[in-house]
Amino acid sequence: MRQIASSHPQKCGAATVEECLSGLRLEDKITPVTTLVISFGSRKWNGPLSLHAMCAEQSEHILRLVPEYRVLLIDPMPMTDEALRVLSGSLREVLSYINISDQEQMQRRCIRMSNSQHWSKMRRW
Repeated sequence: MRQIASSHPQKCGAATVEECLSGLRLEDKITPVTTLVISFGSRKWNGPLSLHAMCAEQSEHILRLVPEYRVLLIDPMPMTDEALRVLSGSLREVLSYINISDQEQMQRRCIRMSNSQHWSKMRRW
């Protein structure tokens, strides 16, 4: 928001009072931001995926006043090999490793088979 506001001249000139006070013009647009959560747990995610689901029992009237906020979750535990193959780079390696985190033998084989820097660094941990 500051970046947008700072791009306008300091003098308000033809701007409305609101635009002058906020530093933003009606035609200004912002970049949307969202939160993406990656579960690093060794079990499938079983928690709530929305703010409403986290709230104590409330009437619909109250919940209508509370903005709903959905959790965008990447849970590698239930991902199939096919789903993991679609990914690339270190994200695929990390999610694949989490996916097999409850299978110690499979982890060892995965580390031995991989020649990438990511896995060789992990061996030293």
